[in-house]
Amino acid sequence: GSVSAMITSLKNNKMLLRERNNIFNNRKKYEKAAETLQINYKKATKEEIQQIRLKLKKQKNRERLISTIAITCSTILCIWFIANFISTANKKESQKLIIENKAKNEKYQFYIMDGDSMFTERKWNNAIFQYTRALEIFPNEYDAQYRLALAYTYKCQNTNEECFKADSIVNRLITYFPKDKKVLELKTVINKQLHN
Repeated sequence: GSVSAMITSLKNNKMLLRERNNIFNNRKKYEKAAETLQINYKKATKEEIQQIRLKLKKQKNRERLISTIAITCSTILCIWFIANFISTANKKESQKLIIENKAKNEKYQFYIMDGDSMFTERKWNNAIFQYTRALEIFPNEYDAQYRLALAYTYKCQNTNEECFKADSIVNRLITYFPKDKKVLELKTVINKQLHN
């Protein structure tokens, strides 16, 4: 196995030497062909060499300028496409958020209005249910919190039920809005009902 590998590597090395020799032989063949075709090799003067160098420099500069312009244009186009794509995505996302917020606001308004109509009909449980659903949409909304506390307070006052729940909701409102007169009035109503 190792002997055959050695023989193979020797053959390959000989092939490389032949190829190298072929390059030199090709040059010699080219020179002979040039003599038979009577091609004159004339040596260039320093001025001609200088002109050739200047032409090559100008050509390289033109090629660099063209490639720089092409790269710059393609970079600008890529940046424009990316920015356009991002702005389109942002517009779609913002439109989606606007639609979602609009739907949330509509639901919230529906629950509040339905709760108000139940409240005026003295259906305390239904009003409490609707106000609670409104608070699920916007938990920090003052109007829904106050209406819920009001419904519990009136339920406590009229049916004597869930007074402690009303008291806890009003106390929570007082912690957030300690100077609100309407909330303080609810607290006095509940306190009177709890003492009776």
